[in-house]
Amino acid sequence: MAQRPDLTEPPTASVAALAAHADLGQWAGWTFVPYGGLRYRKWKDSRLYLYVGGVVISDTRAGSEITRNWADTRVLVYRRSVNGGLTDSSHTLIDGRGVGVSIGPGGRTFREGDKQLHGIAEVVQGPPFLYPGDWGDFIQDSITKTHLLPVLARIERGESVSFGAFTVDRQGVTGRKRTAAWTEIANHWTYDAKLYFNDVRKRSVGDSASTHDIANLNLFLSVVERLKRGAAQ
Repeated sequence: MAQRPDLTEPPTASVAALAAHADLGQWAGWTFVPYGGLRYRKWKDSRLYLYVGGVVISDTRAGSEITRNWADTRVLVYRRSVNGGLTDSSHTLIDGRGVGVSIGPGGRTFREGDKQLHGIAEVVQGPPFLYPGDWGDFIQDSITKTHLLPVLARIERGESVSFGAFTVDRQGVTGRKRTAAWTEIANHWTYDAKLYFNDVRKRSVGDSASTHDIANLNLFLSVVERLKRGAAQ
């Protein structure tokens, strides 16, 4: 992420204290503000502070400061485009208690089935921060770096790991109805916000799923790549 003057507002004293208490490590050097204009003025003083070990979300509309630690966070990403333009780019950060906070422009409605699938107790609508591609990539990359090796170790020990719409184990990846063995999967691809798996003949194997129903999407794809390569050796 490029260093820019409008992203370098330092954390306030209360945010720094909260980050230290939550063991988030050092401030990563980036702070994001909400979209401007009348539509978003209720969030105008809110901030998103990125830390090496997590984030602090200062939501002035709700009068709260929320932390999320990468070690105890899952992220669901919802993107929607209209006429080729991105209108929604919402990231829902879910903690270990099942409490989610959605940040970014637009948003997703979580129905009861969605909450059951992802173990969500409640979802709070947070501020619509600018540049969701930048801070969204930071969140996804940070969660992947934090969890990749521990998740692979769990799978190697014979455990199953859930990513919402998919569950992964040593044998393969299981959706709601079908399982695709690692030896079957040649590649994966997305179309219209859905993820598919193909074999070497480019035929569909296993289940497909909406990308917004795959928790920690980048981590999931990294795990798939590792285990697929391992099965091919």
